Amino acid sequence: MLNKYAMSGSKTPLDGPLRDALRDRATWDAIRSLHLRCEERPLLTSILSTLTPDDEDVRRSSIESITLRRVDASKFFTHHRFPKLWYLDLSTGVTISSWEDLGLCTTALTTLSLEIKDVARVPTIPQLLSILTSNPRLQSLTLSSCMIPHDTGEGFTVPVPLRHLKKLSLTGNFHFVFQLLCRLDHPETMDEMTLAVSRCTVWDILRTLGPYVQDYIWRDGRFRDGLGIHVTSFNGFVSVRASTISSVTGPVQRITFATLTAMHREHLSISAEEQLYIDLVARTPREHIVYFCGNPSVYSMGRTIATMSKLQELHLINPTLGHRFLRPDLDGPLANEKLFPSLRHLHLENTFLCDDDWSPIIPYLTHQTSGDQRISLTISGERQHICEDVLWEMKGLVGELVLGLILDDDCPLDYCSISGEEE
Repeated sequence: MLNKYAMSGSKTPLDGPLRDALRDRATWDAIRSLHLRCEERPLLTSILSTLTPDDEDVRRSSIESITLRRVDASKFFTHHRFPKLWYLDLSTGVTISSWEDLGLCTTALTTLSLEIKDVARVPTIPQLLSILTSNPRLQSLTLSSCMIPHDTGEGFTVPVPLRHLKKLSLTGNFHFVFQLLCRLDHPETMDEMTLAVSRCTVWDILRTLGPYVQDYIWRDGRFRDGLGIHVTSFNGFVSVRASTISSVTGPVQRITFATLTAMHREHLSISAEEQLYIDLVARTPREHIVYFCGNPSVYSMGRTIATMSKLQELHLINPTLGHRFLRPDLDGPLANEKLFPSLRHLHLENTFLCDDDWSPIIPYLTHQTSGDQRISLTISGERQHICEDVLWEMKGLVGELVLGLILDDDCPLDYCSISGEEE
């Protein structure tokens, strides 16, 4: 029995025998999965036409999973009911003429992904909510920007009950996404939450997204066993990713449970970007963070990372290596204390060197590894030169040194060449 019909890039025409065999299986309800992913729209159209009744009748189908792209699926959904369909993935190039039909023909979905990029056929809020209401057992919901319309306040005054959701991914206009969230009665914590919003202001991020990040992470009790935070910020873009950190023996595992990204429309000064970075990190439970990754400035590091007392792994992207790197201010309250008494691993990626010199890393490593605290150090990025004496000192101070970059033999300081000539 044929229980799956899939084509991926095939140029085989749908000839008489093949068409007849496919039609027979559809008539006898012998197909369980339908995954059409090739780029040839005429072929896909021919396949769906073969699977669709010729008359105006509505056929019950036992298909359990469907993946479609680059095909007009309007008639196919209009003439079917799918009481057993649990997986539906509609993406690029799929045409749906009636969103009401999609709501009528599905009632048992546990996974729904609508990533159709067709601004001409965006569903209305009542239509979208009707589809979700028809499928209360949804566990995974993914909606792209064109599938999240402007909420005009029509219909459905009671939030749609989606109490079984484990994964929610929404991408689109900032205001549309948060309007939709207010329409959904979903669990306070899920296995994975992904929000990627655009067309917002910094005020929107600070007033709405920041508090949402804070509330969502704090509600998730898993972070108390170890929290990983990855924060990235540059002009027009900020992102916060939260992960649970496994405590089992063997390689450390980070499992992401929340990702929130925002594209804003403002050109910020350096100080304003730093403040936005600080504000977002400040909303995370820093006393529980054991892993941190990001691109903080020197100023931001002193205001945010220094407060992470349980930090075990620190991954800095584009850090500046200079005087008193990762050490407290001499005039501050922590002048001679270690900022990271629990640190086990430091990863420096694409490090910016003051005067092309790696030697400022030595005072930090000496300070950090005092009292028999051993850490591993990873240096990655583009080709760079590390003077030989500095490299040997690094190796002597850390438990493990991993170089994920090509070492350049040419010393920009002319120090290595001079030393070699003197020898």
